[in-house]
Amino acid sequence: MGEFRTDYLFARPSFWEGIARIFDFGSTLNEYNFIEDGAEADRIALANDWAIVCNDIRKVIGEF
Repeated sequence: MGEFRTDYLFARPSFWEGIARIFDFGSTLNEYNFIEDGAEADRIALANDWAIVCNDIRKVIGEF
């Protein structure tokens, strides 16, 4: 099963971008993944949430 993420709309900075953010007092380096359609963003987030729930249920059933 693939890895599911709940942080889909948040960009993950590289190590050097993280270091640069220490000195970014004006928050000019913040960036986000953008989806124009709010309904599409909601659909993706909801699908990821349910996939995580299903994955947890599979783990519990497997351990039982």
